[in-house]
Formats: sequence, C-alpha cells, structure tokens
Amino acid sequence: MKKVYAINLGSTSTKVAYSEDGGMVYKESIVHPEEELAGSSDIFDQMPLRTQAIRADIEAHGISLGEIDAIVARGGLLQPLPVGVFEVNDAMVAQLRSCAYGRHPASIGCVIARDLADEAGALALTADVPSSDELIAEARYTGLPEMQRCTMTQTLNARAVVREWAAKSGRSYEDVNAITVGLGGGINVIAHRAGRMIDT
Repeated sequence: MKKVYAINLGSTSTKVAYSEDGGMVYKESIVHPEEELAGSSDIFDQMPLRTQAIRADIEAHGISLGEIDAIVARGGLLQPLPVGVFEVNDAMVAQLRSCAYGRHPASIGCVIARDLADEAGALALTADVPSSDELIAEARYTGLPEMQRCTMTQTLNARAVVREWAAKSGRSYEDVNAITVGLGGGINVIAHRAGRMIDT
C-alpha cells in the first residue's frame, strides 16, 4: 500500500491531505490567524510554525511519519519547467530559498516536504508547478522585443479540473481543448490544447 501525504501552503492556511493507494483518507485546512503570521518579516520565517502544524496533523490522525512513502507539496516559485512531477532536490530547495522568482508561501511547502521526507525516508515531490511553461510562440509576445511573456499560474488546479471534466466526458486531457478560469486572490485564465497549456 502506497501512503502519500500532500501539503498546500497558502497565504493564511496550510491545506493537507492523506491518501492510501490513491484513495483519499482525509483532507483538512489548517487556518493560521493573522496575528500568528504577523511576526514573520520573511515568508521562510513561517517555516517552523507551518512545520509544527503539519506534524501535529500527522500525529492527530495516528499516522507514523516513517510509514509515509511520499510527501507531495504544491509547487513553489521556480524557473520555467515542463509540466509533470519532480523530486524536490537540493537545487530546487536552494532556488526556492533564494526567492529569485518571487515570494509565496507555497515555496516553503516544498522545503518542508523535503525536510519531512528526509526524516521519514520517503520521497519529496512536487507536481505541475506554477512556472510550468508550455506556451506557444505567439503567446510569448509582449509588444516589446526585449521582453517575452512567461508563465506563473495555477497549473496544478487548472490541469486537474480539465482532467476531471475530460474523464467525466469519457475522454482524456490530451483529447480536449478547454479554457479554465481561476478566481481567488488573483485571477488566472488558461488555454489548454490537446494536453498542453498554450497560453495563460
């Protein structure tokens, strides 16, 4: 049986989920009050607080860290990458900590996943990171020759929604064209064509 623990760090919450052999056992949202996060001058100052909350959740559900096979984190802000699943390695952790591509709590998630996975003897993974880049050439134009557009969007959610919709229609993600719109703290609009995010 494969046991996977997933973490998704947002600005005021840490969402967690636990599955066994692909079946969801539970999912929860741990809310962090504003005053709890107020003392953090840098996002990585939140790391002990977030890690403690995740450890408490694992313990509260009677899960042994050592029995988890993989800890999967929502991707942080990284250099442009292809879509897919990546193991969180030293280079990724260093890039996330440098905040070279921006600051977001999701970047902490990958580092926490790596630390906990190392302790557990498990894999630390991330999937469909925000900087996943499959833009077609025309989508890169900005009107300024020295500047090209790049992606930084909700890749993970958008691809999951299209996959689910396609499956309900008896098709696969690669068989459909779709436009997804995500409304949250920001708005993202993504064009999907035959299994690729061609514009965002």
